[in-house]
Formats: sequence, C-alpha cells, structure tokens
Amino acid sequence: MEIKIIDAKREHVNEILKLHLALTDYYCRFEKYYLPSSRQSRLIRKEIRENMKDRKVRVLLALHNGVVVRMMVVKLKKPERYLKGKLMGKISVAFIDEKYRGKGVGRLLFREAIKWFKKHKIKYVRLTVHSKNKIGLSAWTKYGFREFTKDMKLDL
Repeated sequence: MEIKIIDAKREHVNEILKLHLALTDYYCRFEKYYLPSSRQSRLIRKEIRENMKDRKVRVLLALHNGVVVRMMVVKLKKPERYLKGKLMGKISVAFIDEKYRGKGVGRLLFREAIKWFKKHKIKYVRLTVHSKNKIGLSAWTKYGFREFTKDMKLDL
C-alpha cells in the first residue's frame, strides 16, 4: 500500500473535518459530556483553517490514492509554568480511518511529526488520550509515550 504524507492544504478541509468529526463521535461513546459532531462541525472547520495558517502548527495528512485516511495536528507550544523548556511538542488531534488501522499508516505520520519536532529542537512531546480509548492508548504506548499526569473529573 503506497501512502503519501503531506501538509494539509485548503482543498483538504472537508476530508480533515470528516475524520475530526468521526473522532468526536468516537469519544461520545466514552463520555456523556462530549458534544456530538453535529454540534461542533462549524467550530472544528474554523479551527482546522486557523491551524493551517499558524506557523507553530502543522496539519499532517496521510493519503492513499489521493484520499485522506489519517490526520494529525502537531503544535509547538509553551509548556505549563512548572515544566522546563521554552517550547514543547503537542499532538493535539490524531485520527485514522478504521479501514487503515494496523497497517503502519500511523507510524509514517508519527515519524514525520517527530522529524518536525526535532527540527525545532523540541525535547519532549505531550498528548492527551481518553482513558477509555484502548486503541489510542495502545498506539501511543507503542510509539513510546508513557503516562505523565492524570486528568480526573467528578460528576456532580
């Protein structure tokens, strides 16, 4: 399978949105507090466009036969005040079409993100994954991520 890794362009916004909304609906399975994709489409589209203009953000896509099958949004961010360093890497969104999971597509995109982070002399990368997202937890652990902090909530 030939996969091409590219930076997103304006013509990809609808395909990125489709994957982003699928991720949103996936998370709705875990928590009642997540807004369904039907209530976020406009805001997510705006966020995608803003990300594509930001020089500290890279929207990476994996294409198979010209079709977007995976997307990853990576950012250069200031770390929280209690962490060392001027900048850290952040993987803010990543999602792959179910038909392409387990085929190495994610690894290709991840390697490209790591190259970009290293080019910017980033020493560490953070991401957030829902504790019930077993697929995501497994993938990120396989790529070398380890638990760093726990974000907890209390239902009232």
